[in-house]
Amino acid sequence: MRALRKKDLLFVTAFAQTASVICAALVIAPSVHSAEQPTASDLVAGYRYNVAAFRKCRITWLGIQENKDAWFRVKLRRATALANEPPSSGKATRTPKAVDVDALNSAPRFFCQPQDLWTDGISVQVRTPIGAISNAETALNFKFPDEPLNGETLPTIYRSLRIVSYQPTPPRSLRVWAGSEGDGEPSGLVGGGKVDQRQTKFSFPAFIGADLAASKNSIHPIDGFFSQSVADMKVLGEDMVEGNHCIVLEHRAKQDVTQIFGDDESGLTLELVQTAWIAVNQGCIPLRIAMERQWFHEGKSLSKGQSSPFQTVDVTNIEVLEGRYFYPMLGVVKNLIPDPDDPKWTLAGPTAKELREGKRPHIAQVVSRESSWLVHRIQLHPMMSDEMFAFDFPDQTPYFDEVAQKGLIQGVPEEELNRMIAEHDRVTSGDLAHEVPGRGTSRVFLVLVNLVIVGILIYIGYRARKNRGSSDADR
Repeated sequence: MRALRKKDLLFVTAFAQTASVICAALVIAPSVHSAEQPTASDLVAGYRYNVAAFRKCRITWLGIQENKDAWFRVKLRRATALANEPPSSGKATRTPKAVDVDALNSAPRFFCQPQDLWTDGISVQVRTPIGAISNAETALNFKFPDEPLNGETLPTIYRSLRIVSYQPTPPRSLRVWAGSEGDGEPSGLVGGGKVDQRQTKFSFPAFIGADLAASKNSIHPIDGFFSQSVADMKVLGEDMVEGNHCIVLEHRAKQDVTQIFGDDESGLTLELVQTAWIAVNQGCIPLRIAMERQWFHEGKSLSKGQSSPFQTVDVTNIEVLEGRYFYPMLGVVKNLIPDPDDPKWTLAGPTAKELREGKRPHIAQVVSRESSWLVHRIQLHPMMSDEMFAFDFPDQTPYFDEVAQKGLIQGVPEEELNRMIAEHDRVTSGDLAHEVPGRGTSRVFLVLVNLVIVGILIYIGYRARKNRGSSDADR
């Protein structure tokens, strides 16, 4: 059986999504738009009906992240505790305590990231400026170019942008234009996998579905909520959020506690509870989502009214497109932690015994990190081509092939590159000291070799950032 071409994938996907939209409309119409309270299935169908309109779109938006004082205090106490661990514990850090403190003190508190995202429902591309932007006004005024990607525009117009592009053409489905700042040489990378937030700094904007993301951590929390099993959702009732009538929808899922306390803590169970306030008349978009953890012992709740959300999502502006589709243009995600200034706070948290005996200390939650999104422009059905997602690097661009695990140069045959590298090794080994100085070591060749080295270094840095992941994020 032949492999599906991209146009086949587009047709199958479009057909399936059109069918689901029609079914969703038929299901949701009788209940959502009447006095009858909708079910969980109705609400999910309404969300999917609205989201389907954004399958092919361009979204230009700004992500803003701010680390609060509580985030720094907890990180500092953790670093201090690790530094004081005896070497035999295996937990002690090799980094001196003073260096840890300096690194934390120099960590950015405020970070902005303009992004320009394109998707046709099968492929996705994210464009971001190289380097951090710490000034909100500068980030708000950042303008992305509209010119096509090609050998002329990449090293000029797009030189200072980082472009991460995914197209389902394994094994090289991922393509990265690393660009360059200042006088540095641009470079690139090709490899497998999908786009995730470790490459783009922020999760995807809303409605850019889970099919395009590398993991659930990479999708917007609104999409994360609706990606869960409908069978585990339950309608709790109705409520008002900022004057908007909402249906309250809850999702519960049991969590593995063995990684927290080990296998010997029988009777303790943990549930992740997510509650969403759904604006039925605005595309079934949640105006608020609250996530909390609830402990149980032998089926009995241990919360006693002490449960507090560890993350909240608030949508503060929704825009109507084409008179019938809705998009969350502005919102904020808040991560909350127990107040580290409370005398009852400990780095390890409550013990299993304290939980079972109902002696867990109550500590108020404080915000440790805020991540906001602001959409400047959203365009439905923009012009885009397959070539845009699988753009070619300009000639002479060094890039690393993750699949082949080797550095290459665009436009230089691999055989020729290998010959030049072998000649370079032979020349620099000293075997040709008696020959004419400089023979076989043309300036162009040395530049090409150096560019390959630069490409490999870019790849190593890219992988290091990716492997670091979101270890500092509060999830």
